[in-house]
Amino acid sequence: MRHGLVPQIELGLGKYISLLHWSGISAGEPEHPELEANFFFAFTGVYLGLNGFVLSYSVMNYMDYPLWNMPGVSYSIPINSHTNGTVGVDYNVEKEEVYFRISVAYSF
Repeated sequence: MRHGLVPQIELGLGKYISLLHWSGISAGEPEHPELEANFFFAFTGVYLGLNGFVLSYSVMNYMDYPLWNMPGVSYSIPINSHTNGTVGVDYNVEKEEVYFRISVAYSF
């Protein structure tokens, strides 16, 4: 496991559009800790949502790997006043792989 800093910035542009940028730096490998910060990852996404549906386009840059471009779609429904369920699918253009996801989120 790496130890590092992972700042995240979210920005809502009106009622239907949002942006997310999430990046991380690390301080070396567990066996070889360093004081010098190293690039770990960067994730940037654009989201267009309407009535529970979200169209997304994200770019992931992880360490020295090539960029991943990932368009996707998801659907969220409220389960109760504090809980939402989401199902979605993303496509990794470079690897030609489909990623399915399902989640349940509880808000306190």
